[in-house]
Amino acid sequence: MKKKITLIVLLLLAIISNKHVVMAEKIKKDEIVENFTKFGYRDFDEALGDFEQAYERKVSLPKKYPFKVTYKFGKIDNEGKLDLYYYNHTSKQIFKIFISSDINYYDEIKGREVVLADSTKAYIRKGHDLLRIHFVKNRLAYSVSINHIRSPKITEKDLIHIANSI
Repeated sequence: MKKKITLIVLLLLAIISNKHVVMAEKIKKDEIVENFTKFGYRDFDEALGDFEQAYERKVSLPKKYPFKVTYKFGKIDNEGKLDLYYYNHTSKQIFKIFISSDINYYDEIKGREVVLADSTKAYIRKGHDLLRIHFVKNRLAYSVSINHIRSPKITEKDLIHIANSI
């Protein structure tokens, strides 16, 4: 009898604990979404769809990611560029893609030239906290950047791999 009561109490505690964990995760998710909304970000697919419709071009997205993406947000900035934000809430890792309909947009931002798998010329540039690659595909200018302070294991080779997956 004592074993049954102990088992029932443990089972109830497990159910109650799990409910609190689920509620805490929902609160955390709501806070993350709220924080990104403050900076003008919104639903990823809506921002993507609005950009594609406005510029009548299909955006290619990466098929490979440098880390597990837990949140994706998007916005169209004041210059008309699509700003896609990929985030992992556990590791706090970030990578962003800016896409412009102006294929000359990134011409002034040169770097070390590399050639992607499909023979596209791309330029890698390493700044204080960002590692970036710029290239043009399908009449759109892409800039993929990773915060290498938050993601120190991400290399130029990884960035090229992401660009090749677009």
